Amino acid sequence: MEGKIIQLQSAIEERESHIFSLQPYQRQFGTNEAKKGYMDLADGINDWVVNWTDRILDSDKLRRRSIETSVRDPRPVTRFSRCLETGRDLFRLTQLPDMDQEVLVAFILRYLLHWIFSTTLCDITPDIVKDLDILVKSMKQHITPNLDAYATMSWRSQAFLALLAVPKIKQLQNQVVHQLSEDLAKFLGFICQDGEKDVFISSIHKQVVDPAMRLHEQFLTSTRDFYLEIDPRILAGEMFTGELSDLKRLDCVDIAGNNRKFDIDKLNPQPNIEEVRKNLRILCSTRPALMVVEVGQQGKLKEPAIVCREVVQVVWNSEGRRNTLKVDQQPTWLHSIASSAKGVQH
Repeated sequence: MEGKIIQLQSAIEERESHIFSLQPYQRQFGTNEAKKGYMDLADGINDWVVNWTDRILDSDKLRRRSIETSVRDPRPVTRFSRCLETGRDLFRLTQLPDMDQEVLVAFILRYLLHWIFSTTLCDITPDIVKDLDILVKSMKQHITPNLDAYATMSWRSQAFLALLAVPKIKQLQNQVVHQLSEDLAKFLGFICQDGEKDVFISSIHKQVVDPAMRLHEQFLTSTRDFYLEIDPRILAGEMFTGELSDLKRLDCVDIAGNNRKFDIDKLNPQPNIEEVRKNLRILCSTRPALMVVEVGQQGKLKEPAIVCREVVQVVWNSEGRRNTLKVDQQPTWLHSIASSAKGVQH
């Protein structure tokens, strides 16, 4: 009898082990954690920009020296200037007073969006990622019973978690972080003073690129699909042409209204869509939106939802506020820097 009891206990333990192994993969990284992580990254970049540029903006001597250095040798700022020229919107923003730091933060966020968040592990393992995509597709087509979206997303997340634990992958990641830090330092080299190069690169690594890579890892290993996005329908430099529902997907900052938040619902009287299209000009997107795709009922994917709204600089030219936005007659520091590159016509 005693032997039978031991045998039954062993069988129960095996079944418990099997049941626990079937529990769904869980990562304590939901929309709240993603929002906090993204806002921490954006705030950290803003702090970095303020720390390195306040002394220049507060000193006529340092500002003048920085501009004169760029005029004498514009090669270091050529890449930065060309990037601003690509979309024109950030360059236009440099013409406005008190927007230098805002432009730099936006530039860095776009750099990270392009080189980190629009990639999968910065493309250091393209073949492995391609194979994972093939496996996920095959799992959906050939496994019986059919796996729902959550099961395949969960499997993919676990695969990335295991991949990130491989020493060789970590080594390649660290190399990419160092490379991106040095590259970004070259873009922004006009900020640092003589003898500060090593400290400058190190600060970019610790406060900008490495935190972005860590957040990217958390996105990849989550059972939700998080991604950053700049809405292509919002055309910088043009009058707003969308619907009110589109406007409410944005965090608008009214430059002509002392950089206050522009909230259509708080205007009195509240304008209709025709009045909004007539008076609202989109200047520039300065922070991409954080989006998420989650699995809903019956294992089907939901429509993309906003976690953090895109931040957009706008001008509200309502009646009585015409010509409230004026370009400084004296060029701003960043506009002078960006215009110093040889061969760039502005």
